[in-house]
Amino acid sequence: VRYLLYLQLKRDVYHGRLLCPFADAAYLGACIVQAELGDYDPEEHPVDYISDFKLFPKQSLKLERKIIEIHQNELRGQCPALAELNLLQRAYTLDTYGVDPHPCKDFTGSTAFLGFTARGFVVFQGNKRIHLLKW
Repeated sequence: VRYLLYLQLKRDVYHGRLLCPFADAAYLGACIVQAELGDYDPEEHPVDYISDFKLFPKQSLKLERKIIEIHQNELRGQCPALAELNLLQRAYTLDTYGVDPHPCKDFTGSTAFLGFTARGFVVFQGNKRIHLLKW
């Protein structure tokens, strides 16, 4: 079951459904890379090895560099199952965990997201929850 939840979250990250701050995005990306590749090996992995992974819909060079830094340093020695568990534990702490965000506009015309949860409707500005309208 854990592995299936990991696959679902990996897909949510890829499709932009799990909105998160830069630091969390980099950590989640590094966990995915660690689970897929294992430890960094300079003989096996070229300098731009992260660019082969399509982890996020808008994957920047800055984000890739941070993912590489975390993968090479913080996650070294973790087996795939532990890397997957770390991804699940970090994702669980995010406001958008378990929410399918739908883009909309707020009253000022700014982009916001409306999500549905078991508790009610949630409104996000960027990746921050700003309102919870209970059922």
